[in-house]
Amino acid sequence: MDDYDNSYMGVYYPAIKVYDINLQRYIWLPSICQVLGAYAYNDKIGQYWLAPAGFNRAALDSVKEVKVRLNQDQRAKLYNSRINPIALFPNLGYVVWGQKTTQKKETALNRINVRRLVIRIKRFINTLGLGLLFEPNTQVLW
Repeated sequence: MDDYDNSYMGVYYPAIKVYDINLQRYIWLPSICQVLGAYAYNDKIGQYWLAPAGFNRAALDSVKEVKVRLNQDQRAKLYNSRINPIALFPNLGYVVWGQKTTQKKETALNRINVRRLVIRIKRFINTLGLGLLFEPNTQVLW
């Protein structure tokens, strides 16, 4: 992970097993396949600036198994290494248990929800600016 220092990227571990209805069997996938669904669910029931993690917005109900079952210490080590663990909690199921980006510097931008909010703000400002791009440089524009 030392090669990665980017607030636009998140890493999730471990691989997950889900049922493929087309193949009619269980298959192993990278965890990001289900995590993206958690992002969509987060945005549907909450807001994009909320953390796509935890039981309320990032439970992975379709996950049947993980390649590596992580204990609390392992989850903490992964999270401190900027890797978001997929955790199993007895009687509660699998859940995304972190929302760090791969950014090394400890700022607000090393959290996925903050980065997603900043992206949304940039898009909004860009859209506003496009309407003013070729307007005369006048006092009214100022």
